[in-house]
Amino acid sequence: MNEQDTDGTCAAPRPGDVKGKAAGLRSESFYEDLSGSSGSGPTVFYDGEEIEDLCSVLGDGERAAAAQKVSTWAAAVAELADGRKLQVPKAMPFLPTENEVSLLRQAEGEPETLALADICCLRLMEKPAGFPVPDGRCGVEIIETVDGQRHKVYVPADQPRPHGILGFSSGICTPATCSSYNYLFFPERNVEYRCQDLLLGEILVSRGVIGKEQLDQAVQEHKRLRGRRLGRILAEQAGILPAIVDMEVEKVYRAETSLRVGEILIQAGLVSQEQVAEALTVQERLKKMRIGEFLVDQRILAEEEVFAALADKFRLPFVDLRQQKLSRKVIDMLPAALARRHLLLPLACRGPVLEVATMTPELPLKSMVLEQTGLELRKVLARPGQLRAAHRQLYGEAA
Repeated sequence: MNEQDTDGTCAAPRPGDVKGKAAGLRSESFYEDLSGSSGSGPTVFYDGEEIEDLCSVLGDGERAAAAQKVSTWAAAVAELADGRKLQVPKAMPFLPTENEVSLLRQAEGEPETLALADICCLRLMEKPAGFPVPDGRCGVEIIETVDGQRHKVYVPADQPRPHGILGFSSGICTPATCSSYNYLFFPERNVEYRCQDLLLGEILVSRGVIGKEQLDQAVQEHKRLRGRRLGRILAEQAGILPAIVDMEVEKVYRAETSLRVGEILIQAGLVSQEQVAEALTVQERLKKMRIGEFLVDQRILAEEEVFAALADKFRLPFVDLRQQKLSRKVIDMLPAALARRHLLLPLACRGPVLEVATMTPELPLKSMVLEQTGLELRKVLARPGQLRAAHRQLYGEAA
């Protein structure tokens, strides 16, 4: 990782369940995830709680027919970044420019123009021109927008719009049969994160970095450690037989005391206050440890292998910070307090977009970065070890 002093000049921004596909992969081991994604708003499930496998239902002939039937104007609902919803009888996306949508508030009238930058999700009743049709390569993704809403939708592999994501809602839908707002467009500017509806374990196995049996065993051990009682942790750290700990606790509990385990063992002279505090810290860390962190902690997988899979899950570039040339001007574009708090590292500035490395892809940062820098955020994923090393070098402290 090198630091070099480049210009770093930025322009001002414009105003404005399908289960896992891998056969035989679903088991208890896959219900543990490194990311632990949870948005501030509810997940939006279209037409029911589960998405039917539209990709397998529509045959080649039906997809070809659907591709021929495109709509110029369509009824639409625009979910705006300020929380409002605008329902109109007619809308035409990507006109008059690629970054706008034309709206008719009345069936007959003059069209208005709305910037896509003001929209979190544009939902259309009919297929717009140039919208891809489902095929065997489409997958289910969770898309969270900056307003806190999470949408579970089909996302085709081919995305013709470079500044947004086109998706389909649930159910069997063609332009001739749609009766709801089944076609969706998410402007990239207002997408907080997107991720495949696959668990990290499925991705790790599909990438060939770990076998299913080995992962199952690791998950069971992970669950055992997360459930460890404080007495067992103290016994191990203080070199006390677990039977002695159990005897002291049982003796006091018979007296119907309200003392906690740590207090009982301190009174018995078996451990110190400092040892209890340390054990509580260990217990809390184990409870919060996700399966990916556990795999790295136990040296079952390398940090790079786990985070490369996490980048795949969240559709993010995965960068090696040792190969990055850092600019002090770019680094200073992000307030140091914000960078330290969330372990962020600015890497580059291209036009109105600031590229920032993070280890937590689901962290809601776009509005915060825009407010504090005036720049749009583009996340890339980096290894925690490398981010911490960079922070020590650049900010003079351990993160």
